[in-house]
Amino acid sequence: MEGIVDRVIRAAKLDSQLYEEVEADQQALGQAMAVVVASGVAAGIGTLGRTGLPGLFFGTIVALFGWYVWAFITYYIGTRWLP
Repeated sequence: MEGIVDRVIRAAKLDSQLYEEVEADQQALGQAMAVVVASGVAAGIGTLGRTGLPGLFFGTIVALFGWYVWAFITYYIGTRWLP
């Protein structure tokens, strides 16, 4: 199993072979969740300077909710409209 940092770098490079590997790897869900949460926290930190400490919490929650909405829309379109 590859490290999470290596997978993130390969995903950023759009390595097509990585996506097939991740699809077959049952342990990849934890790594994917860690990346999503880390990006949500990074978004919260980004709002910290503008809105203060409450912005950290609010920005993180909004970013995670936005990820969930886009993931659902992508899933819905991929399974219903483009099977």
